[in-house]
Amino acid sequence: HTPSIHMSAATLASRFDKIHAQLSSLQSQFEALQIARYELPSLLPSSSTSSTNAEFKNDELKVKPTDDEGITRCKEACQKMRLESAKFHYVPSDYYKQSLTARRHLLKAPSNHHLCKSMIFENTHCTRNDCKDLQNSKYYMVVLQYTRKFNADALTKYIRDMNDGIGKKKFVFRLAEEADSDRLSGYFHNAVTPFGMLHDIPIVLDKSITELRPEMFWLGGGHVDVKLQLDVEEFVEVFQDKMLVLDVTEPDE
Repeated sequence: HTPSIHMSAATLASRFDKIHAQLSSLQSQFEALQIARYELPSLLPSSSTSSTNAEFKNDELKVKPTDDEGITRCKEACQKMRLESAKFHYVPSDYYKQSLTARRHLLKAPSNHHLCKSMIFENTHCTRNDCKDLQNSKYYMVVLQYTRKFNADALTKYIRDMNDGIGKKKFVFRLAEEADSDRLSGYFHNAVTPFGMLHDIPIVLDKSITELRPEMFWLGGGHVDVKLQLDVEEFVEVFQDKMLVLDVTEPDE
């Protein structure tokens, strides 16, 4: 019986060696899989990373060969802000010679109230000489409807109330000189827009625009013959850190 016992032991040892070799192989494969598990995310972007870094696409923001520097700057700013609702409308050169209603029809806007403009106002007695303080800036860009008129007293009161300790005489708002408007915005009359301004100016959005239905509006697009259509909600979202929504107009009767 002794030889058979020795043979059985030898067989078991051989089988053990094979099993050990297989286990070692499996362990190596497992370790390789573990390494891959941690290395793959750095090689292949996760779904969240992919969606975050995915190239933003809005064909409306493509720069045309005929677009000048102003339109290009405006479109590039909209692209940087990833504006999904932005649409550019190219209008005839006699656009401003037409009535407001005719302009509305050209743009296919829901009403005359949806047509807006951007105007820069200056606090001529401001205690500051810059635009770094949202609540006490030397200049503000006011976005308002063509169907309403600006109320300088209303803006003066709002800004004055935000600045306790500064005398009332330090708040006197007037329409900025055209040269200053051109210099600050980088756009000429009837082309002014909040997008792509050369200088960072706080924005005052008239509250009436937030009450428009449907919630969209049209304003300058960087050139006198180009108008920009946007959703109000998206506009408020992208400028929320540099904008005040205030009631600074009254009906233009």
